[in-house]
Amino acid sequence: MKNANFPIYEYTSYVERVNSKDRPILKELRGPRQRDVLHKDDFCSLFLIESGKGAHIIDFIKYECKEAQLHLIFPGCIHSLGLEEGALVQQLMIHRNDFRIFVDQLKFIFSLYQKYPVLDLSADGKDKLSHVFLGIKKELYSGHPNRDILRADLAILAEIINGEIFHQLQHTEYYGNPILFEFISLIDIHFKEEKLPSFYAGKMNITVNYLNTLCIKFLSQTASSVIHERIINEAKKLLFIRDFSIKEISLGLGYTDPSYFARFFKSVTGITPTRYKEI
Repeated sequence: MKNANFPIYEYTSYVERVNSKDRPILKELRGPRQRDVLHKDDFCSLFLIESGKGAHIIDFIKYECKEAQLHLIFPGCIHSLGLEEGALVQQLMIHRNDFRIFVDQLKFIFSLYQKYPVLDLSADGKDKLSHVFLGIKKELYSGHPNRDILRADLAILAEIINGEIFHQLQHTEYYGNPILFEFISLIDIHFKEEKLPSFYAGKMNITVNYLNTLCIKFLSQTASSVIHERIINEAKKLLFIRDFSIKEISLGLGYTDPSYFARFFKSVTGITPTRYKEI
């Protein structure tokens, strides 16, 4: 099943006007709505469940939809949504260019957001998200949408999501392992200078094998991958700021050889830093 070829839904197919092809798209979904075929998107979607019930299959796991939930669907994720009578869902579709801005504001490592794609929102979180969604809707239909305002709204959404996922993590087995939180905190401090798991294991007085075991169990990736992900996320931020050269970014991240940095970046992302900078 996982090797099947799933259709890819493209962002451009939802764009109504040529001059709005790189803006967020906000759709209102109402039930009843039959579950669509399993597919991938080339964009990010945030599904805010306002009311009602349904089912959302995300990467082959079925999640029951209920009021005050947020579903995070990242590009390339396999999913399918169905809604029952009376359900109301706001779907915010984020173009891949703006997706980079949105992701840059996410504070936890990316794999956590992928592992917990459905967030049960607090009352405060639901109110805040609804308010921002409404603001985006008003801006999109204002006649002359301001791109800077829309991007600021995406950053605000990410900050709200950060708080909500932290709240949700407190009720998971992951939160019961403070070693991982300390590991991630140490990475944020030292990733530019220290690239090896042995450094972080030493700081926490544990073995590298134990650190790897925790990362694989709770994050489904090795300790090295967690470190690399943090480095790549920082590199992407700097590459997005066009004023920095590849050499400057390489040196800023602790790589004295820009060619080695470029190979490392491509090995993780699949494209070169130069190509990413051009996108």
